[in-house]
Amino acid sequence: MKNAAVNFYKELYQLHPWIKKLIKAEKIVLTCVGGATRDYILSQKIGNDLDFEVRFPGHGRNEFDRCWQNLHAYLDQIFPGQIEELPFHVLRLKMADMDFEFSPVRVEVFNEELHHKNFVAEFYTNLAPKDAFRRRDFAMNAIGFTAIESKEWVDDPFNGSVDIQEKQLRACDTATFHLDPVRLFRAIRFSIRFQLVFEDTLEKSLKKSILSDVPSHFFIYELEKAQNFSAFFKLLWELPTSQKWMKDSFGFQDLIISQQTDMNVRNYLYLVGIENPEIDQSKWISYLGLKAQLFEDLIKCYNCFEQLDPDWKIDAPFESIKDHPEFLLFVESLKRFERLSDEWREIFGNIYPKNIMKLIAILNSDKINYDQIDVKDRSSYRVYTALRGE
Repeated sequence: MKNAAVNFYKELYQLHPWIKKLIKAEKIVLTCVGGATRDYILSQKIGNDLDFEVRFPGHGRNEFDRCWQNLHAYLDQIFPGQIEELPFHVLRLKMADMDFEFSPVRVEVFNEELHHKNFVAEFYTNLAPKDAFRRRDFAMNAIGFTAIESKEWVDDPFNGSVDIQEKQLRACDTATFHLDPVRLFRAIRFSIRFQLVFEDTLEKSLKKSILSDVPSHFFIYELEKAQNFSAFFKLLWELPTSQKWMKDSFGFQDLIISQQTDMNVRNYLYLVGIENPEIDQSKWISYLGLKAQLFEDLIKCYNCFEQLDPDWKIDAPFESIKDHPEFLLFVESLKRFERLSDEWREIFGNIYPKNIMKLIAILNSDKINYDQIDVKDRSSYRVYTALRGE
């Protein structure tokens, strides 16, 4: 850990000598911070996504605009047309295999609202690492590798390196952590990825997080990055404040959550995503590795089951329902249902127990003569009888 920053910049300067020239030309203090430094401590490898904070020693806060414009102009000169300006004055450079982001040091002043952008940013030319890093989520993500023209060192004001060693997750600022509810999802993802336990004060902050107004795309994003669906749901479901949000946003019930296989959770999420406009279906389908034909069959199956009447009586005679349009709709859906794996059928059964289970009971209560089925529906009925094992 002692030589981590020295080794990091030695390797970085070899790969990207323009960074050393930038530090010298602009007379800046450059600090790499966030996931890149955390991962370097864990693996001794430089990642492909580097975030830097920039300080301008010797310049007052009233000189911020001029200093930042000069930095922007210098980067534009080296990489014409490649510098993108993001919110909060962030400058992004995308290269073939690397992403660099340069940010001014800032303080985030929170209000008492509970959402992802509930703060005002105050920008500075210079700021102590502890004050600048306080806005970050976790201590392990608040370790800085700092460089000036003549030397490099580690800034670790919240002892994040200790957390990495002791495998615990701890907030930088417990007083404001819960005011950004999205951090709850990040806490779960990091806990899973690095096999960390929640430090006591962080766990209390997580229980105070209110998710009622959080768009579900934040949830989907962190869930995908976690790459362990079952563990993610298990940890999320254990937090009482999140259960109502999960039910309201996705219709989750205890039965679905209790299933611990990744595939069951993925399947259910997919089904919910069919009608959730915040979920990019093409991305989600690709992520789950679904084939286009299966996707089409699932959509039609799903829509058929949604339209079925859940109030048919189990003891209804076949003659009274065989001409009902929803009966033929159900029989038609069996062609698609038959192509699904047992696990998909189980998922449908768990989501629609009243619809599917009751209708299957109706169909099984009578011996149906194939001749009673209209010619145009006989192929569907053949699938039905095959499913019954006749």
